[in-house]
Amino acid sequence: MDGGWGGQQDTMRCAQADRDRCADVLKAAWAEGRLKDDEYRHRLGLALSAETYGQLTVLVHDLPVGPVPSAARPVAAAPVHPYTFVAPHAYLPPMTPRPMPPQTNGLAVTALVLGIVTLVAVWPATALLTIGYAVNPYPFVFAGVAVVTGHVGLHQSRTRPYPYNGGSGIAVAGLTLGWIQLALALLVELGRN
Repeated sequence: MDGGWGGQQDTMRCAQADRDRCADVLKAAWAEGRLKDDEYRHRLGLALSAETYGQLTVLVHDLPVGPVPSAARPVAAAPVHPYTFVAPHAYLPPMTPRPMPPQTNGLAVTALVLGIVTLVAVWPATALLTIGYAVNPYPFVFAGVAVVTGHVGLHQSRTRPYPYNGGSGIAVAGLTLGWIQLALALLVELGRN
């Protein structure tokens, strides 16, 4: 013991294991030549009959090691390196699944397709078919259907719950193309008459 146990520790009752540790310290000190034969026997007898830690402490206070462990001394922590390397095979935490992208509304797609088809195919094809007629109704029909499906698709994309609410941008594009072509068809027909 290093004598650091004071107060209640000295009066605490010791166990047989503590007596044996004290006897081992005394034996090691005798083997190293720190204790003479008669001093060793005397201390050993007292150690084996000791009842408290204080009695054991007195027997080994002048020896390098005691039978009772001293109070834990803080151990210097190993330096922590700021950068740690994670091996490629190391455990990675589970990834949270990405949310499902919203589904594009079918009517919004229909509005955009009709707006593009009217501009690219219906105007040139029907212009040749309706030569001699007073009115070319096809651009009005296709552009009108694009406007109607665009409005319904836009409304559905704004009111339906996730994930059935996608396609508002596509609906706006189809609506814009439909309205532009309706206005253009009206100007063409007014210019013909």
